[in-house]
Amino acid sequence: MCKLRKLLKSIAIFVLISAPPAEAVEVYMTPDDYMMESERERLGFVQGVFDTFSAMTLAELISDETVVLRINRIQDCPRSKMTITELERAFTGWLEAHPQRWDDTVPLLFIEAIDGYCAGSIDSTMPSGQARF
Repeated sequence: MCKLRKLLKSIAIFVLISAPPAEAVEVYMTPDDYMMESERERLGFVQGVFDTFSAMTLAELISDETVVLRINRIQDCPRSKMTITELERAFTGWLEAHPQRWDDTVPLLFIEAIDGYCAGSIDSTMPSGQARF
């Protein structure tokens, strides 16, 4: 039994040493990925993004003033008191209407889209790629 453990330990060390280094992984969902998801998965994503941005703003963990301003406007907006289904439909419709923006990350596009929705505007007021945190 002791020899077997030594052998397994040696194999594990060899595998760890010989493994190629991990490449950087993009952690944000792309608009293509989002649009290919089921409605249920999109609902979960929208809920997660909305809750995460709200919590990060409350804890003052976002340094980008534009993003903070947008989140605060969304939280104060009567239209933002929508159900998650309504938020998902508004965001999915915004993505469909703005395919030129699909190079940006979905979480920031979500904040921009819902901020525009609250303002009663379909078009964004911020050029692509400006808001980062």
